Amino acid sequence: MRPRHAAFVAVAAAGLLLFVWTALRAPVVVWSDSALDLRWARTSPLHPSGGAEEHTPKPGYILYLAGASRAFSNLGPARSAVLAQSLLLWLAFVAASARVLHRRGGSGLLLLVLLLSFLPLRDGASVVLSDTPAAALFLLLAAFSLEPPRGRAALAALGVGLTLLFWMRPNVGAVAIVVALILLRFARKGPAALGPVALACAATMVPAWLLTRPPPGADPMRGLGTPILMGSAPYYWMPALGETPPRDSRAAIRQTLDNCRRFLAGSPPDVQRELAWRMLHGVFGVGLYDARWSAWYARADSAARRAAPFVILGALFLLGATGARSPNEKLVAAALLAMLVVHDLVFGSHPRYVLPFLPALLLLCTAGEGEPVRRPVLRFAATAIVICTLALALERNRGILDQEWGVVESPGVSLVQEIPRGALPVAPPATLHVRLAPPLLPAPIGVDVYGPDGRLLLAGAPEWPRSAYLTVPLPAWL
Repeated sequence: MRPRHAAFVAVAAAGLLLFVWTALRAPVVVWSDSALDLRWARTSPLHPSGGAEEHTPKPGYILYLAGASRAFSNLGPARSAVLAQSLLLWLAFVAASARVLHRRGGSGLLLLVLLLSFLPLRDGASVVLSDTPAAALFLLLAAFSLEPPRGRAALAALGVGLTLLFWMRPNVGAVAIVVALILLRFARKGPAALGPVALACAATMVPAWLLTRPPPGADPMRGLGTPILMGSAPYYWMPALGETPPRDSRAAIRQTLDNCRRFLAGSPPDVQRELAWRMLHGVFGVGLYDARWSAWYARADSAARRAAPFVILGALFLLGATGARSPNEKLVAAALLAMLVVHDLVFGSHPRYVLPFLPALLLLCTAGEGEPVRRPVLRFAATAIVICTLALALERNRGILDQEWGVVESPGVSLVQEIPRGALPVAPPATLHVRLAPPLLPAPIGVDVYGPDGRLLLAGAPEWPRSAYLTVPLPAWL
C-alpha cells in the first residue's frame, strides 16, 4: 500500500470515529420544521400535507427521512436520523475523496482532510433537517460528474440522483443540475454522457412534478414566495417583516420588490455595507451551534469555525494558482461561487442555506492534478492579489463573518462589540444601528448602550421597532 493510500485510510477511520461518536453523544436538535418532517415521515411520507406556510414539505427528503428515522429503531426516530445522516455524510466524504485520489492523485487526501475538519458540516448532521443529506448527495453527484462513469446504467443513476436531490432540497438540486450538466459537457468523454444523464433526469423529474402539483386554489409557486420574502428582510432579520407576512407567493413577491426599493433608497454607506453582507455572509459566515456538551469538542469546534473563512479562501487560492485537468473546471467552480452569491441575494444570506453547497465547492477547488501551468509565478501573484483583496474586504466589514445570533435569557447581560478604530464616520450626523429583536413576551425591558470608557449613549426602554435596528445617534465626541 502506498503511503498516501495508508494515510487516506487512517484519516477516513479517524473521521468515522468522530462522526459516530458525535452522532451518539451530541444533543439532537429538533426544530419546529424538523418535528413536522418527522411526523410526515412516520404517518404519510408519500403525501405530506398540513404544514406551516413557511415550511412546505420536500417529498424526496420526507421519503429519505422515513427510512433514516427507522434505520436504528432502538435509538428513537430523531437520533436514528442523526446517526444515519452522519454515516451518509462520512461515506460521501470518503467516496468523493477516494474517487479524486484514484483519478487525480494526492489532492484526494487533501480534500478528505478539508471535509472532515470543516466541523460546521459535522455540526449540521446533529440537526434533523435536509441540509446534511443534500450536502452528501450533491458532493457525490459533483464527484461523479467530474469523472463521469462509462456505463449507461451508471449514467442513468446519475440523472436519477439529480432528480432525487431536487426533490430533497430544490435550491441545491437546481444548482447541482446546472453544475453536473456543465461538468459533463466539458469532461473527458463527457459529451457522450450528457444525453443519457439529461434524459434520465427529465424522465424522473416530470412525473414527480405532475404528481406533486398543488391542488386547485393552492399557491401555484409551491411556497417559493415566502423564502424570497424572508431574503429581502434587512440583514435577514425576521422582525422587520411584521407579524403577519403575506401567505400568497405573488403577494410575497410584491412585498419583496417594495422591500428592495426601500433598501436601495437608503443612505449609500448603509446600502453598500448591507449589500456586501447580503452577497457574502452566506458563504463566509458561520451558523450558530451550541457545543457545550463536550469541552474538548467545543474547543475544536470553535477553532474550526474561526478557521472556516480561511479554509474557503485557501480553497479559492488553490483553484486559481494551481493546475487542473481542464480550464473549464475552474470556470465551473467560479460559476458555482457566483450562483451562491445570487442565492444569498435572493433567498437570504444565511450560512445554513449555503452549507450544503460547500463540500462540492471544496471538491471543485481542490481536485486539480497539479499539472505544470504557463507562467506559474504570474498566476500565483495574480491569485494572491485577488484573495488578499477579498480578505481585506472581509476585515473591513466583519459583520460578514458573524456567528448569527443569540437569545438573552436573563437580566443584567452585557453584550460587547468591538468596533475597529477608523470604522465610524469622522463627523456627525451619524447613527449606530444595533440589531435587536423584540422580546418574545411583553415585558418592560430596558436597554442601555455605552460607548468607550463606559460613557452612556442611549438609556431607557426602547420602543421595539419594526425595522431591523435599534438606532443610536452618535455624538460628536465619538
